[in-house]
Amino acid sequence: MLRISNRHRVAGLVHDGLTRTKTRIPPQVAQALADKAHSILRANLNSAAEAIRLHQLLRDAGVRAISFKGSSLALIAFDGLGIRHSKDIDILVAPAFVDKASKTLEAAGYRRFEPVPGLSQAGLKTYTQLRKDYAYKNSEKQIEIELHWRLFDNQLLMPLSASNANTQLVTIGDATIPTFSDDDLFAYLCLHGALTGWFRLKWLADIGALLVGAGPENILKL
Repeated sequence: MLRISNRHRVAGLVHDGLTRTKTRIPPQVAQALADKAHSILRANLNSAAEAIRLHQLLRDAGVRAISFKGSSLALIAFDGLGIRHSKDIDILVAPAFVDKASKTLEAAGYRRFEPVPGLSQAGLKTYTQLRKDYAYKNSEKQIEIELHWRLFDNQLLMPLSASNANTQLVTIGDATIPTFSDDDLFAYLCLHGALTGWFRLKWLADIGALLVGAGPENILKL
């Protein structure tokens, strides 16, 4: 069970469910789940703080950015940062602002690792035509960023950018960060899960959590 919950990145959800239902499980399993849940919470708090910092830096640089998945989705779907596992911070900008956003991330301590540094301008141009994002890592903070100019490699799928997407604000402490509207968020999660073959239960759990309390009319609409 531990192996499966870690594989599907739902250890926080499993721990929360077992705690709420007061289910008796072997002590060593309960401790392992608790440790994993605490690890998820610590990582998500650090990630949320970093998302706030980066959004402020991007705003100062004149770049409109949208966060999706990560902290914003955790707060919308699960009403907190202690349940949903998150691997990185996803940020969407308009294609025309990718270079400026990239320089802002590098000034903030991030280094690009995908595509590899040193790629020629012609290589970068080809990459941006075929792919959807650059990947960065801050080695000191151990946080990864995906800087998107579109949501999917296939340009015909959900062609949203930071310049034309409908958004809502998510409050984190005293700050707010923009994310997709409920309709676009739901559509994105369905497409993302389908394209990856739903190989993690985490992605189905996200959709289930979004639908909780939505009501029949809103569920039918979505």
